[in-house]
Amino acid sequence: MKKIYYLVMAVVATLFVACSDTQTPETDTTKLYPAMDPSGEMWGYIDAKGNFVIQPMYDDVMNFSCGYARVWLNDEIKFIDNKGKIQPTMSYDYASDFYHKYSTIGLDDRMGLLGTNLSLSIQPFYYYLGTMGDNGLISALMDDDSKFQYVNAKGEVKIQAMFDSADDFNSGVAIIALGGKYGVINSKGDFTIQPTYKQRLWNMGEGLVGYNDNDKMGFMDANGNLILPAMYTNLGVVSDGMIPFQSKTKAGYVDTKGNIVIPDMYLSVSEFYEGCAWVRQSENSAVACINKKNEVLFYLLKDEAPVTGFHNGLALIRTKTGYKYIDKKNNFIYAWSTKEGGIFNAPENMQNSMFNAFVKSLNESMTLHFDSRKL
Repeated sequence: MKKIYYLVMAVVATLFVACSDTQTPETDTTKLYPAMDPSGEMWGYIDAKGNFVIQPMYDDVMNFSCGYARVWLNDEIKFIDNKGKIQPTMSYDYASDFYHKYSTIGLDDRMGLLGTNLSLSIQPFYYYLGTMGDNGLISALMDDDSKFQYVNAKGEVKIQAMFDSADDFNSGVAIIALGGKYGVINSKGDFTIQPTYKQRLWNMGEGLVGYNDNDKMGFMDANGNLILPAMYTNLGVVSDGMIPFQSKTKAGYVDTKGNIVIPDMYLSVSEFYEGCAWVRQSENSAVACINKKNEVLFYLLKDEAPVTGFHNGLALIRTKTGYKYIDKKNNFIYAWSTKEGGIFNAPENMQNSMFNAFVKSLNESMTLHFDSRKL
C-alpha cells in the first residue's frame, strides 16, 4: 500500500527533472541505460554500445540523474553510482529523480528531501512534498486537511500556506488553486495571473501556461498575455522549442509563439526529444522519427512502438518479443525478451505530456502489449 500511495502522490510532480538549473534527466551526463538480461529476468545498465557496465542483479531500476540511480533490491529502494556501488543511505518507501539537486523521498507515509550528498535536507515529516523547482522552492503540505505552502531546501517557509493545490515551480512560476479557481504565482508568491480560471491551468515550460476554454486548449505567457487562442483538443509541453498539438482528427506542431511549424497531418505525435519526435500518419502505418523540418529520419517496423524519446542518444523500443535500444540512425544496440504482458504506460518523466497520449493511441490500435515497468 505504501508503494501505491507514493506513486499516486508522484503523479502530481512536474515532469522536468534537473540536476542543475538547466540539466534534465534527458541530458544527464551518466550515459548508462536501464536494461534487462537477455531473458528478461533482472535489471542492470548498459553503455551506448550495448555492453553491461552494471550487471543485471536488481528487481527494478530507474534512469540516472545527478550521477545516481534508484534501484530496487529485495523490495528496498537504494541509490547506486555509475560504478554500481550501493550508496550508504536509508531504505526509503519512495524516492524521486533529482529535481534541481534534490530527490523527494517517502518514509512511513511521510515525505522529506534528499540532497545530492545523499543527506536529508528535510526530514520526512510532511504529508506531501512536490519536487524542487528551478527557483529553489518546493510545494509542501503538512497534513491532509491543511493548505499548500512553499518551502526552501531547509524546510523554511517562503510562501505561506494558503492554497488548495500548488504545483511545482517551472521557469520561475507555479500553478496554484485558491477558492476552487486556478492562477499563477511567481517566486515571491505574487499573482502573475489572478486565480479566476475555473478549469485547471498547466505549466508548459519556458514561461508558457496552458488553459482550457469550452473543451479547447490554448496558451498564454506567465503574465496572462494571450499567445494562442483555445483552438486545439490537446496541447503538449515545450520540448526542443516545439509544442505538439492535436486538432479534431490530426496532429502537428506549433512554436512558442503559436505559429504552426508542422501542419496537422499526422494521426498522433509525441514531443521532440533530442531533435526527434515520434509520429504516425494512420492506424495502419508504422511509427516514424521526424526532425524539426518534418523530414522522416527513419521508420520503425509495423509491430514496433517507442517506449521513450531519445535519451543520451538512445531510445527504447517495444518489439514483437520484448524490447530493444536503437540509436538515432535506427541502428540496433541491445535487446531482451519479456514474459510479462500488459499495456505499456508512459515513463514517469513523460506523464501528462503528448507522449503519454501518443503511447495510449498505440496501445489502443496495436495488438502487441507489453509491460514497460518503470522505464
